[in-house]
Amino acid sequence: MPTPPSSPHAPVTLSIVIHGQLALVLPLLEQLDRHSR
Repeated sequence: MPTPPSSPHAPVTLSIVIHGQLALVLPLLEQLDRHSR
């Protein structure tokens, strides 16, 4: 998906989305790690 040049906040929103996904995934990974031990 090509981003329009008139949106300077695209990298910021992208990083926010990535951090949001990490915040959701990290607790799941911790639970899986606890169960595997």
